[in-house]
Amino acid sequence: MLWKRHSICIDNYIITLKSKSLSDCLIFLCVYDMMGTINRNLAEFIFMKRKLEVKGTIIIGDPCELVKSEEDWQLCKWGEHLEKIGLKNFLYIEFEEDAPNIVDSNGNKLGSFCTDSAVIVVLLLDDLLNYNPNFNEHIAYPQNWTIIKDFCGTVKPKTIAGVKHIIGEGNISFHTVFEEE
Repeated sequence: MLWKRHSICIDNYIITLKSKSLSDCLIFLCVYDMMGTINRNLAEFIFMKRKLEVKGTIIIGDPCELVKSEEDWQLCKWGEHLEKIGLKNFLYIEFEEDAPNIVDSNGNKLGSFCTDSAVIVVLLLDDLLNYNPNFNEHIAYPQNWTIIKDFCGTVKPKTIAGVKHIIGEGNISFHTVFEEE
C-alpha cells in the first residue's frame, strides 16, 4: 500500500498528512484533539512507523543525486514516488539535517551523504543500477551517499531530541551522527 496525502481542516488550518490509510489520519486527529495543538513528536511517532526490510547492498543518499534526468526527477515527485521510475523497494525520508555521517555500532564511520533536496532515500544498490546503469560511474564519489555492503536487516527513521536520525538494525547496525555529536 502506498503512502497518500490526506488534507484535513482543523481550526481553519489545512493540515496535509502522509499516511497509508484514513485510520492513521483519525489517530492523528485524536492526538491533536487530546493535546489541543499538534504535538509533532507524538505525531511523528505515529506516522514514522515506516521501515525498510532489506537484504543486499544498500545506498543512502539524496534522490536528486540518484535519478537519471530532470524529467525523472519531476516524474517521481522529487523522490517521493520513485516507483514511478521503476524503483519499488525504497524508504523515503524527509531529512533537513545537514552533513550527517553514518557510523556503525562501534563508532566507525561508514560514510556520509548530502541532503540538497532535504530528502533522502534508502534502497538496494542493485535496483538503482538496474534503473540507472550509468550511476556506476558516480560510485567513486562517496561524499554524496553511503553504501553499506551486504546489509541484512531493517532501516528506519527515528527522531531523537528533535533531530531526525537514520537507524539500521541487522548484521551491520548503524546510525547517523552529526559533527557536533
